[in-house]
Amino acid sequence: MVQQRVRQSLRWVGAIGLIIVLSSTMMAKADSNSSQQRLTWADAPAPSPLRHEGDARSRWGWELYADVYGPFFTDPYQIGDHTTFALGESPHDVYEMELYYRSQYAYFWFEPDTDIDMDELQTTADYFDKRVWWLDREIFGPNASPGIDGDTRIHLVHVNEFYPGLLGFFSPKDQCAQHICPSSNQRDAVYMMLNENPLDSEQYYA
Repeated sequence: MVQQRVRQSLRWVGAIGLIIVLSSTMMAKADSNSSQQRLTWADAPAPSPLRHEGDARSRWGWELYADVYGPFFTDPYQIGDHTTFALGESPHDVYEMELYYRSQYAYFWFEPDTDIDMDELQTTADYFDKRVWWLDREIFGPNASPGIDGDTRIHLVHVNEFYPGLLGFFSPKDQCAQHICPSSNQRDAVYMMLNENPLDSEQYYA
């Protein structure tokens, strides 16, 4: 039962990331070179069966599934809450984030003092709840709920800029307990770059 929940959670977060990030990448490449052959889902690389140390420890019987994948229950976040997300291995890659909006299925995090049009944010959140969430379930099946953090919502983390040309990403390490994977955010999360994907833009919804 726990193993099935873990597999569903990993597949679902990856699917959200692929829908948001790979589709945006496909559009960007098509725009930069119209003569280039369009990418398809078949062009996406196959994931490794061992995506972090927790996978290895669990597979080899060194850790119990529950000790690797949780859920590790936390209190639901409220608008205005602050927390940190690690976007990489370096201490310089840790970002403080503020919760600007909470929809039925997602948290919307931004760097503090980011100027956001709240009407656009609500439009984006409504589109995610009514379209992206259900499209993902239709294609990939239901997600594991709650996630690794014991929450039913996914975390959409918006960074003003992280790496030039990067549209967004998700990290399999986030599905690993922090005592095993120190850079894990221990949350179901997708990371979006606002400089490449402004809210309520065609690029963002791609």
